[in-house]
Amino acid sequence: MTPQSYGSVIAMEFKARPSIAFADIVDEFDVAFQMVDTRTKSLTWDCEDIAIIDRDHVRVAMGWLPSKGRKQPWHLVIAVGCAPSEDLSKIEMSSYEFVADRILDRTHEFLPSTAVLRGEASQPVGPALIDTLFELLHADTAGGAKASAKADAQDDADEAEDEIRSQKEHNYAEIVDTMVPPWVSNKDEPDAFSKEIFDKAEEEMIKRNQIFRLSQSECSQPMRLTIHTFALSMCLYVPPLGAALFTYTMMRDIFPVAANAI
Repeated sequence: MTPQSYGSVIAMEFKARPSIAFADIVDEFDVAFQMVDTRTKSLTWDCEDIAIIDRDHVRVAMGWLPSKGRKQPWHLVIAVGCAPSEDLSKIEMSSYEFVADRILDRTHEFLPSTAVLRGEASQPVGPALIDTLFELLHADTAGGAKASAKADAQDDADEAEDEIRSQKEHNYAEIVDTMVPPWVSNKDEPDAFSKEIFDKAEEEMIKRNQIFRLSQSECSQPMRLTIHTFALSMCLYVPPLGAALFTYTMMRDIFPVAANAI
């Protein structure tokens, strides 16, 4: 292992917030490491987002980087290297990579990620390394942070516009429901518009009754003679039709009551 490499680093990326808390993840690995027969065992917390697990010659640093925005990813950072009191030359780099891969496989069993970033530690494994990795990951996602913030602002504006539009439609519906059409009137106090419509309808009914009565009035003597003459004339040109018409007119004169009933 070269002096510039201090171990292996893995960053697990999650598009959504994981359902398991960071403390539970750390406890899971601490219990797993306790099953190994080692002389030196320790778990150290640096604030609430960094945990250091030491087991003999190996140190595992774990960091939790929350999302910076609604559409920004979450990260679980895992760094595997030698303990501070150990010589770097005692363990090969491949051994740290092997331990890091086993931790990654174990984590994927209960916490699958959407992406995995790998690299080598450029400084001793510890809280300072995790903070450096946090800054790198934050800088990597900062380019999309502005676009994400702009998209979030646009989404908020669209939601506000939809809410305003919905409220306007609701208010309009309430206004329409409470409006009384001009042709609707109170039963006790009819308005002038309704009275005018009623008067016009009454006049129209009277006119129709007068026309009906006029049509039912008896024919005069000259009109009857004219009808009989027309019926006899029709017999010369169209005998069947003329005979039927003459018969009908004679029956009207002979049986006026029956004719009115028809």
